[in-house]
Amino acid sequence: MLGNPNTPTGLFVLDSNSISQLFSAFSQRNFSPLWANFDRLVQDGQVVSVSTVRAEIIALARVADAVLHLENLNPQIFAAPTPPEEQLVRQMTAAPDLSAAANRWISKASKGQVDADPYLVAKARTSTVPVTLVTEESQDPNKNDRLPAVCRHFALDCIDLDEMIFRQGWGF
Repeated sequence: MLGNPNTPTGLFVLDSNSISQLFSAFSQRNFSPLWANFDRLVQDGQVVSVSTVRAEIIALARVADAVLHLENLNPQIFAAPTPPEEQLVRQMTAAPDLSAAANRWISKASKGQVDADPYLVAKARTSTVPVTLVTEESQDPNKNDRLPAVCRHFALDCIDLDEMIFRQGWGF
């Protein structure tokens, strides 16, 4: 989805793979304007995530310092799920029309892992402001077990990091 950099954005909810991409591909030394803009959004609470993303990032040791960087800017960035978000995650996991995604979430849980996707969707769906989910997962409509498919199901805006940068007008 192409966007207009002059359009108000509301809230960006970031997946672990987008945070990983940002911290891996864009050095603060060479992309200082991007980082100044991004850090400002984090400080202002316009970029958020969820506690399960925090856990996924820590597991990715190569970008674990991202957690410290982000939490220094905004200690509430990786919010724990609220009761309405937890309830929505339970409902989504049991929803027949989300069975492909729910099966993936349940499979991970059976292995002692947590998938952040349902928590990201719950955060977006319970928000009182416009939300855009940011993920590097495939937008392929045939991959109905992935975050973009769940976002389509709920009519949530779902983009990748490149599109977020474009929409913000952060050209270099």
